[in-house]
Amino acid sequence: MEEGDSSNVGMKRIKLELNDEIGNLFMPGDEFCIPKDSSKIILGPGLRSVTDKRTNELKTIIVCKAGLLRKAKPNTFFLEMKTRSYQSFKKDDVLGIIKQKSKGEHYSIDVACREQRAQLSKNAFEGATKRYRPDLQVGDCIYGKVMDFPKDYPLELTCVQPSGKACGLGSLNGGHIFHVPVHFVRALRTASPKDNLLQKIGRMVPCETAVGANGLVWIKASNAVLTILVAQLLQTLSKADPEEYGTYLNKFNSTVRTVT
Repeated sequence: MEEGDSSNVGMKRIKLELNDEIGNLFMPGDEFCIPKDSSKIILGPGLRSVTDKRTNELKTIIVCKAGLLRKAKPNTFFLEMKTRSYQSFKKDDVLGIIKQKSKGEHYSIDVACREQRAQLSKNAFEGATKRYRPDLQVGDCIYGKVMDFPKDYPLELTCVQPSGKACGLGSLNGGHIFHVPVHFVRALRTASPKDNLLQKIGRMVPCETAVGANGLVWIKASNAVLTILVAQLLQTLSKADPEEYGTYLNKFNSTVRTVT
C-alpha cells in the first residue's frame, strides 16, 4: 500500500482524508491525516488533534467519540453524535440563564452542561466599561461564546466576537428558552439553506431565534401563543425522523392559520 493511502490497523482505521469521509461512521481511535493547510481547519466535537512533542507539529487527528463525520462551512469538521448531554468546546456559541449576580465582576450562568456553572464577566459586552455596562438580572437569558474551560474552574464566556462586536451575542429579551437533544441542535446549526428547519418555520411564523451548541434554543415570535407553538414544534421535530419533518411542518402551518 502506498504511503498516504488509508489502511486498517486491527479494528482501527488510519491515514483517512477528512474531505473524503464526510457522512461516514467512525469509532474512537480512528485517525485522519493532517490537511496540507491545517491552519484553516477547525475541529469540533468528537475530534482531537495530536501534536508531536519533539517538533510541536501536528501529527494526526484522532476520533475520540463515535459518530458520523460532518463538515460545516468553511472548514469545521465534527462528529455528529446522538446525545442529550453537552460537552463544552472552545468557541462554542451557547445559551444560558443567569443564576447569580455577584457583587464582584462576574455573573454565574447555567449553561445546562456537566461542568459547573459558567461565568461571564460584566465587562464582556460590546462597548462595556466599568461605568457603562448592561445591568442584567437573575433569570435573564444570554447568548455567549465559550472562551476557555480551565480545569476545576467554571467555563469562561464572552458576549463579544473576536472582531470586538457582539454580532448577535448578548442579552436576549423576552421570548422562550427550552432544551432539545444536542445532536438535533447540530442539525439545526449545520443544515444547508434547502433543508434548514428554522428558515422553513420562519416563512410560516416570522420569529427571532438563537440556537446554542449546548442544546438550548431561544425563540421569540410576535406573541406568546406563536412563540410556544414554534417551541413545541421544534421539540417534536427533535424526536422525529427527518422523513417525518414535512408532515409535522404541514400540520404546524394549518394550526398557525387558525390562530393568526
